Order: sequence, then C-alpha cells, then structure tokens
Amino acid sequence: MVESSGVIEQINNTTYSFRMPCNDSVEVGDITSGKFEPYLKVKRWGAECAVGLLIGGETASEMRIPSDKLIEYETSEHLLQYHTKDYKLGGFAVDEVIFKKPLNRVVSASYSLDNIQAFYQPPLTPSEIADGCSRPEKVVGSYALYHATKEPVHASMQDAIKYKTCKIGMWYRPLIWDNATPKHYCWGEFSIIPQTGIRTITIPKEFYETATYPITIDDDFGYTAEGGSSSGVVSGWAYCTSFTTSGQAGETDSMSAYCKSNEAGDKLEFAIYEDDAGNVRPGVYGDETSEGDVPTPTNDIETQNLVGSYAIVDTTKYWLCININRISGTCSVAFDAGAVKNTYRKNTGYSTWPDPLGSGGFYTTNKQSIWVTYTPSGGTVVTPITVALTLTEYAPAIVTSVTVTPTTLALALTAYAPVIGMSHVVTPGLLVLLLTSYNSALHISIISETLELNLTTYKPTLGELIETIISMLTGQWKPLGIETSYSKSLIMDSEFKGGGEMVTNVFDIEDTVICSIRIKHLNGELYNPTVSMLISILDHNDACAVEDVEMTNDSTGVYHYDWQTVGCRATDYFVRYKATDGTRKAIKKDGIKLV
Repeated sequence: MVESSGVIEQINNTTYSFRMPCNDSVEVGDITSGKFEPYLKVKRWGAECAVGLLIGGETASEMRIPSDKLIEYETSEHLLQYHTKDYKLGGFAVDEVIFKKPLNRVVSASYSLDNIQAFYQPPLTPSEIADGCSRPEKVVGSYALYHATKEPVHASMQDAIKYKTCKIGMWYRPLIWDNATPKHYCWGEFSIIPQTGIRTITIPKEFYETATYPITIDDDFGYTAEGGSSSGVVSGWAYCTSFTTSGQAGETDSMSAYCKSNEAGDKLEFAIYEDDAGNVRPGVYGDETSEGDVPTPTNDIETQNLVGSYAIVDTTKYWLCININRISGTCSVAFDAGAVKNTYRKNTGYSTWPDPLGSGGFYTTNKQSIWVTYTPSGGTVVTPITVALTLTEYAPAIVTSVTVTPTTLALALTAYAPVIGMSHVVTPGLLVLLLTSYNSALHISIISETLELNLTTYKPTLGELIETIISMLTGQWKPLGIETSYSKSLIMDSEFKGGGEMVTNVFDIEDTVICSIRIKHLNGELYNPTVSMLISILDHNDACAVEDVEMTNDSTGVYHYDWQTVGCRATDYFVRYKATDGTRKAIKKDGIKLV
C-alpha cells in the first residue's frame, strides 16, 4: 500500500492533486479550465468512479496555497479550505467558512456521481437497536457510496483485494461549528438530489439564529470498503445478502466478510445459495466454507475457502451467507443501509446449512460487507469497466492482434473523458469523448438534433431534452430566456436570476408558494410560448406533487402557479418548467425545500 503524504502535487496551472493511502487521488481544480475553479473530484479505482463537487460563489476570488497540505479559495462570501482527512484508506474535506449569516438556512452546491450509487443512512429503527445494531453518530444522515455497475463477486484474488465489497466510501453528514469561545457544534441535515445534481446542507434553526459568525461547514469524504454500521449477530442465525452475476461465470473459490467479536474464540462459516425464484430468498444450497475465527476486537476481514467447487453462471441471482457461533463474545457484521430488501436472516443453527434454506426468515435492506471470489470458466471475463480501468494510467503491451471498432474505441476513451465544469466551452470533439458508452455528467444543455449534426461516428440516444435548451453547437435558432422567482402568499420572500444554476428556496410547510416565471427571447423582449407553459414539482424520490400543470398567464411572458403545500412532507423538491413554442422546447429546473 502506498502511504499518503498529504502533500499537494501540481497537475497543471489550474489543477492540483492529493494522493491517498489507497493509491487513489483527489483533484482540486478543473483540468479543462484556463483558470482555477473551486471544483473537487474524489476518484476511486483510477478514473472508474468519482464524486464531483462545485461550490459556487462570487466571480471575484482569490486562490492561494498557504502550505503544501492546504488549498484555499476565497470570495467576499466565503472561504473554501481543501485538505486531507486522517482515515485508514484516506479521506478529504472541504471546509466552507461562511463569513456572515446567509439569507436562509440551506447551503447549496452542484455535485455529480460518476458510476456511483449513493445510499442514505437513516437513524436506526427501534427494532434494529433492539437487535443490537449500531450506527455511529457521524454516519447517521450520511451517504454510503458504492460502485454502480459492479457486484461483490470477483474473478481473481487480486480483484477481491482491490474491490472487496465494491464500496467506494462515505460522504459523511457535515459537522458545523461557529466562532464562539468555546465553539458551538451541530450536525447539518445533508441531502443530495439526483434529479437536479444539487447537494443541500440545512443548518439547524437554533444554531442558524444564535451562532457567532463566521461559521464553518465541513464537507467530509472518507474512503472505506467496510459498512459504516454494525449488525448485532444472534448465534446460529444465517445472515444472507443477494447479488446477481453480470458477465461472471466459473467455480467459486472463497468467501470473505468484515466482522468482529469483542472476545477471542468465536467461530464462523460461510455458504452460497441459489435464489428461490419467486420467493426472493435463498433457495437451493450451493456450497459452504470451512470454519474460521471471528476477528477481534475491531472489524477486519475473515476469508475462508469453499469446500467444494460450486459453479456460478452468468446473469443469475445468488445469496452469500454468514453464520457465527458466538461462544462468549458480542459479535457483529459490518453493513450499510441499502435501498431494497436484499438481506434475509433465519435461525438455522450453527454449522447446519439447510437445503433449501426455506421460509420463516426476516428481510432487511442492509448491504452486508461480504463478497465471493471465483475462477472464471474459459479465461478472464473482460467488461467495459475493466477495459476502461486498464487504460486509465497504464499502457499495456499488446501481445495479440486486437480489432478496434468504433464501439471498442468508445470503451477505451471513457476513462479519458474530461470533466466539464460550469460555463465552459464545449466543442464537438470534446463531446465525442464524453458521450460514449457511459452517461457522463455534463454541465451543459443539449438536444439530440444538435448532437447528430456534430457526432459523425457516435449518435447517442438522448431523451426528449436535458435542462434548458441552448444551441451553441449549431447556431440555427436561439433559445427562450427564463427568469424565475418564488414567494410566500402575497409576500416576496426570495428572488434569484435564472440561467441554468439550481437555486434552493426554503419555505415552511403550509405556505402557499408562488412559483413565478418570465419567458424572454434573447433580444430581451417578453414572449408567450405558442403551445404551452407547464410546471412539475417532484420530491427526491420522483414522487410528483404537481405534474405538467398549465401555469397562469399574467401578462406577456409572465406566468405563475400557486403551490398549496398543506399536507406535503418536509424534504427537498425540484421544480421543472417546460415551455413549448412550436417544435421547440425549453426546460428549466430549480429547487424548493420545505421545512
């Protein structure tokens, strides 16, 4: 393992890098820009997965490097401090120092997740606490980040060591403190909204009102492969987590898990089961491992070889199970909260693996920190991800002839797809690199017609429209300009400029929120779309509060909609305006938060 020095390495005149103990790197700055931008990119496994974070501010700014371990970026509104964190595999933080009391309690930034699934970690339920589960205070309200396309089934021990659970790390909920003596601390309410690409941090109301400013908000990333929570283990119970093979087939070799006991002497076994199709639980017994020792006293990896040679096949669901014989200690298995019921537990007795496992168990959404290693049948399976990974930092020697087609070339170029920051010029050549086999995070607005004029080899299938239409690529027509404002009933509470950036506005439940919009041509004249002016309001789970409702036309180019929030729940919502003018459409997205 490469030890992290935490020292800044300069990539070019605008971008800097910090090397982590896990041998990945964190970049600060936008490598494609001609000037420094406050853009953070936390990478994992080369360029295979990445978190992007752009904290905006006024254009007048100053970037400085006070030491070889700290980068600072200051505007009249705030100071951003980029630095490493002391975690086992490495970590990184952006401390945002806000100089004076902001207009509202919600602090927003743009973010992107490249090939990553994020799972929110809520407080434990009373039944989970009664079962002996624990979740550290820092993890509650955080997000566990996992590889979006890879399952914990590995074609070699090398891959198993590298990916383990396929977890990237934790995006922790932020700690906030003020400038009092002594300082006052609190936890911010942390939310990421996939539909909008906006990260919000809500400052607790009492702290917001009474804090001694400036205040500091700590955006904290920690690399880790193990679950952030621990499940209490009942002796003799099988705890099983499901996965589905994708491009994997061969004979299983070993199984591993993160687990612990507070005393030596406790034992464990693993087993693999087929899925009981239709019942969503482990079915026919596959194979089991020999007995092993539960690690003490902290979470660690225990690996045991499977007794037989069990064959797994492609595109098939299996269950990985662990059973602990708790002799004297208190035992647990690491896990994260997931999104679906993919964990099944049942009292089977220790060292007995029923065939089939059968009914009578209990389900949870936990993602247990467990994985399996196998030997591929007929050689190593190569996927687009492994190809992209190979071509990120190394230039392998080609021994045999390889046919290169537009498709395989597209796979090779994905790892080199540059990140496009806000308000950057995008050329057709740059789009070819970005729009290959994967959905890259673009901070521009495009439609399929304009893309097809520029992309000769690759013609990705795009949806109806992405964000506000702009036609920089063709110059054939000019978009509609959109300006928005929000207010409580009869009182203007907040106002902001349009133009593509998401702005989050905070209201109390039971307010009547007046959503106002002005439509203009680029010549500045107000204009009514000829077909329709619609509004939709959705929460972060895509549940529609309002869907494609016609807005009221107050005057030329001026529309409004009164949203009655009585009965709505306190959460983040995003507002989508859609103007249709003949065959042209313009879309704008904004954010609203109910508290």
